[in-house]
Amino acid sequence: MTRSALKPFKNKRVMVTGRIQRVLFKNYLDRHSTFKPNVRILLKDVFVSGVSIDHLWLYETNKYYALAMELIHQRVKFSANVVPYYKINRNNNLFVQDYGIKRKGRLITEEAYNQNNQYQDKIYEKLPDIDFRLEDFYSKIGRASCKERV
Repeated sequence: MTRSALKPFKNKRVMVTGRIQRVLFKNYLDRHSTFKPNVRILLKDVFVSGVSIDHLWLYETNKYYALAMELIHQRVKFSANVVPYYKINRNNNLFVQDYGIKRKGRLITEEAYNQNNQYQDKIYEKLPDIDFRLEDFYSKIGRASCKERV
């Protein structure tokens, strides 16, 4: 699908899953700069909150070059924001709005992500079973002593 499928997710946090196909410097002369978004990471076979996208480019700082090279040809999963940007249409030289992603979570393999989050799911399954009333809590610590302090 095209990136226009990302329009419903504009300025929202989404889960992105994809395979790192290519990692390269945008400008090789800036490879020692620490603050410029100089590393381009090509993600192929991407799913953004269940929506299939052909490819996406991530622009990162230089510290992500080594990490992305370790993960090349592996499926990664991370959270990101869908952000609009403008590009020039080559047919008629007009600005056109398109949608990309801005990474918010760290790049880790999909297996590691699923393994780390499997325990959180078990915790959330237990929460509805907890029977807790605020009245019982305040009666145990002594509600009168709380009023005296104030």
